[in-house]
Amino acid sequence: MEPPDFGANRRGELDYTGAPMGSKAPNELARLLLVWNHVPCKTTGAGIIMRRLFQGYPAEKLWLLTSSVVAHSVASFDPIPPLDRQHTVFQVFFPHRYVDRLAEILNAMMLPVMVWRGIRLARKNGIEALFTVPWNALFVAAYFIHRFTGLPLFVYIMDDPAGMPSQPAWKAIFYRLLMPKILRSASRVWCVSSYTCEEFERRYSVRCEPLWPPVEIEEFRKGREEAAGPSSGTVRIVYTGAIYDAQIDALQNLVQVLNFRDPAPHGGKQFHLTLCTSLPNRTLERMALTGPAVRSQHVRLQDMPRVLAEADILFLPYTFKAQLEHVARTSFPSKIAEYLSAGTPILVHAPPYATATRFFRDHGCGYVVDRPDAQALRQALHTLSEDADLRRKLITHGLEVAKRTFDQQQIIPAFRQALSQLPRRMPEPRKR
Repeated sequence: MEPPDFGANRRGELDYTGAPMGSKAPNELARLLLVWNHVPCKTTGAGIIMRRLFQGYPAEKLWLLTSSVVAHSVASFDPIPPLDRQHTVFQVFFPHRYVDRLAEILNAMMLPVMVWRGIRLARKNGIEALFTVPWNALFVAAYFIHRFTGLPLFVYIMDDPAGMPSQPAWKAIFYRLLMPKILRSASRVWCVSSYTCEEFERRYSVRCEPLWPPVEIEEFRKGREEAAGPSSGTVRIVYTGAIYDAQIDALQNLVQVLNFRDPAPHGGKQFHLTLCTSLPNRTLERMALTGPAVRSQHVRLQDMPRVLAEADILFLPYTFKAQLEHVARTSFPSKIAEYLSAGTPILVHAPPYATATRFFRDHGCGYVVDRPDAQALRQALHTLSEDADLRRKLITHGLEVAKRTFDQQQIIPAFRQALSQLPRRMPEPRKR
């Protein structure tokens, strides 16, 4: 897989330099307004990806319009841009499942305020482009800000839960009405993987470009050097990140296998799973993710390269639930980039149609169990722990794929170059 090429715009109109027609000087970054219901910060996969993309972006050229709830909750996670360039719109959140549906409707009713705030920010600060991530009210607001101001709109798709067939009717109607309009009006549409690009190009006939999750390869090389050696008699399995509907059932499959005491452990080895997550133990108990072979711990982001390198097996689960098939087909877990960079064999437990399964099979850099079968999962653990040749092969291929696909030293300069190439776009006259 070649490094991503961001040289062409959505319509493929190139001048003789390879830049879009009417682009600005190559290294002149746009004055950019992020319109997103989250914040680039050091928590959650999406926040970390966005923080890596915009870390080092000139502070005087970056603004954020976001949710008041999220901005408050991530304030301690080193967010960017600076607080004086973060502007919030009042939102509400209720943790109760049914009451939160009312909160979603109330938040959607704030759309006119979001648009008004965005237009004011754009005019006051000389904003030159808008950057947004679907799907929420702020994403829709970005589209209307674009329509009223004529500013170029950039879209980055990391997943597509709003496109699920099971969404509530009122959400589905707005999604089907607006999503194609927004994507077709964008100057550029990026997706978190080439597989996600395929899905959106097929559905909306819109050109998409992969913008893979970036990682600092050098940090993971240092992590491998700092890692402690193997532990005799114990196979250390590690999972990192959030745990929600997209992972629970696949993780439960592994926990059940590990908690079942094999009367004759293969080779005398014991398998233990460490969940590197911020969830408290009582929540993990409710999720049936506890037991004698399972423990949890919180790991700082800067320690993650070393922790991943010290593991014997990294576990990558994705749901087998039929109602979440659409999510499995469109999302791409950002931890894949970190897992591969760690130089540790990866066990993928996900359905055959999941983007994670397709990626690892296409590149031969992981061991895949694509059915919820306890015996197949148990055999995979034993094979990965004992077959030294297979481990070396997976590690070698994984490091090569990580360097070729996820190295932020390649991805971020190309991304910044795209943000310096703004198409000429005049505000469209309002119809009378």
